[in-house]
Amino acid sequence: MTLPINLLQGVVGSLFAEQRVTFNILYRLYIYIYGFAMVNHFRGLWYLIDHLTGVNILSAAVCLGASLLVFVPLRAVNNIAASPFITNVDIPQQPFRVTTRFGVQPAKTWLFVGDVVLTVVLIISLVVLAWRGIWQLLDFTIFPSDQTRSTWTCLGIGYAIFITVVVLESPTSCLVRKIKGFYVGLAVEMVFTFVSGVGSVAVWRGLWLMYDVYVLPDQPVVSYWVTHGVGIVGLFIILAGRSALVTGCGVDGKEDGSGVRLGRYLEQICPKLLISGSASPENVQYEETRL
Repeated sequence: MTLPINLLQGVVGSLFAEQRVTFNILYRLYIYIYGFAMVNHFRGLWYLIDHLTGVNILSAAVCLGASLLVFVPLRAVNNIAASPFITNVDIPQQPFRVTTRFGVQPAKTWLFVGDVVLTVVLIISLVVLAWRGIWQLLDFTIFPSDQTRSTWTCLGIGYAIFITVVVLESPTSCLVRKIKGFYVGLAVEMVFTFVSGVGSVAVWRGLWLMYDVYVLPDQPVVSYWVTHGVGIVGLFIILAGRSALVTGCGVDGKEDGSGVRLGRYLEQICPKLLISGSASPENVQYEETRL
C-alpha cells in the first residue's frame, strides 16, 4: 500500500486541488490509510527479520550497522528520527506531497517511479532496520528481566536525549553554518540527527511498554483498541496526525544549519494562524476550511 500511495500522490493531490467542506474528513481518512500502510510495512519487515535471523543482540547490531552503512552515503541518517523530536502537522501547503530522496516532481516518468521506489523500498525499509536494531539493543541492555524498570528507564533516557537535543539545537545549527568544510558539517549533522533517532526510539519503546504494563494488561486486545482510539483521535484533534507517519525522505547536508532544526508543533501551527488572520477574506476562508 505504501508504494501506490507514494506513486499516486500527484493524482490524489489534483483531485483535491479545490478545497471542499469534506476535505478535512477525506484528508484524515487518507492519513489513517497511509498510517495503516506504514505500520504494516514496519511490522511485516520487522517480523520477517525476526523470523529469519532470530531475536538476539547480534541480529540487532547488524540491522543497525547495515542501515547506517547505506544511510551515510545516501545522506539519509535524519530519517531515523521521529516524534517527539520531529512533529508534522496536518495543514501542509501540499497535503498529499510525499518527499523522495532526489525530489523528483510527481509525473508520469520512470525517473519519478525510480525515485519513489528507492525511497519506499530501500530508505523506509532501512528505517525499519535501524529502529529494530536500536529497539532490540535497548531490550537486551535495559533491565531485560524487569519490564517496569525498563519502561521508566527507557522513557528517562529518551526524554533526557530530547531535552539535550532541544538545548543544543541552536548552537549546533550555528556551528554547522560556520564550518567551512561541507563534509565536516555533514558529519556533525548526521551525529546530531542519529542521536535524535536513538532518543525517538527510546521514547516510543518506553511509552509502548508503559501501555503494556499499565493500560488493561489483563485484556490486551481491549488495551490495543483503547490506546489506538485515544491516540488517533487525539492526534487528529490537535492536527498532528501526520506525526505518526514516515512522510517521505529527508536529505542530510544542509549548509544553512536547518538540518539539525527539529519540527516544532507550535512553529508549524502558529504561522498558519497568523496567515489566516492577515489574509484576504477569500484566503481566510481557505485556511479555515483546511483547518
